[in-house]
Amino acid sequence: MIRKFAFTLSLVAIISLLAALSACNQSASGSGGSGAPAASTGKVIASQKAGDLTVTLLNPAGHLSEGNNDFTVEFKDAGGRPVDVGAITMMIDMPAMGSMPRMESKVKLLTTGTPGIYQATTSLEMNGTWQVHVAYKGPAGEGKADFPIQTK
Repeated sequence: MIRKFAFTLSLVAIISLLAALSACNQSASGSGGSGAPAASTGKVIASQKAGDLTVTLLNPAGHLSEGNNDFTVEFKDAGGRPVDVGAITMMIDMPAMGSMPRMESKVKLLTTGTPGIYQATTSLEMNGTWQVHVAYKGPAGEGKADFPIQTK
């Protein structure tokens, strides 16, 4: 009798654990199959229209800084859903000022499990106002955006 009760209790615990893990997996994968917008990954650094889409830069701090930076780049439609944009290029630069020459930082982009969302890394030489240049061409058409960001 006690063994049967312990077995039943163990079975209930395992089923509950599997249900909880399944719910977490759906939440982490974005839409959970409902067509709802995917959750963003961090605080917004900057957001700008690029063609018919919006490109948004995010990271936990909500800004980039001097030195190495990791951040997320998201391309979303008007409904807030990530959109596969195909090939993208991205560069960040600071115009020449006085005797200081123009500075340029290339951005390394990696795809994620969600089309339209990329992990990015770059290194910036100093804090200040930088210009972001992003372009895409692929299934969602073509678009580009140029916008400033302030590093801290």
